[in-house]
Amino acid sequence: MRLLVRTLAGFCALLCFGGALLPTKMLAGSVVPLRVQHAAPLSLDPSEPAKPAVLHLEIADSVTDAKGALPGETVSYTLTYSNSGERSAHDVELRVRVPDYAEGASANAEQWNCDGEATARSWCTVILGEVSGGDGDSIQFSVIIAPDLPQEILSITFYALLQPAVDDPSVICGDAPCDAVYATIDTPVHAGTDSALYLPMVQGSAATP
Repeated sequence: MRLLVRTLAGFCALLCFGGALLPTKMLAGSVVPLRVQHAAPLSLDPSEPAKPAVLHLEIADSVTDAKGALPGETVSYTLTYSNSGERSAHDVELRVRVPDYAEGASANAEQWNCDGEATARSWCTVILGEVSGGDGDSIQFSVIIAPDLPQEILSITFYALLQPAVDDPSVICGDAPCDAVYATIDTPVHAGTDSALYLPMVQGSAATP
């Protein structure tokens, strides 16, 4: 009879503590609830780490004449940069090289820091700082075509690079980390026509007896 009472008391305890939620064991003819150590719940957040910064750089010039820019003419370059990734690129600098047969315009001094007098092949830099993911902007740089442009020169090459902080692992180009993004554009130029050399021939202009 005592064994039956203990057994019934054990089942009552199970029901009071939630029944099937607590495992049990048999001990001397009685049913005793076991203490269960529950593991911490797993995170159900499906989010993934932010994608790296992916920098882009494009250049367009202001030349509309198919023949190209003339000596002494100012050519403006629009440099458009962007970050199509999710992480920010830090300490970003935009650098340009003044083309051969050109010099940097004085208007650049408001934003750009140039080497020396911004003559041909010198570098000019602007500090962009942080470029956030999905962000971008445009900036201009102008050059003046050399007045003594040789006749045989038909284009000049403008070269630029977008450079994040050194060894920034959050920046990639394509599928691999990179130290800079490069872009170039060939701008048409021409020295003009020497009328003394290119007079049109007029047929029948010679006197006939």
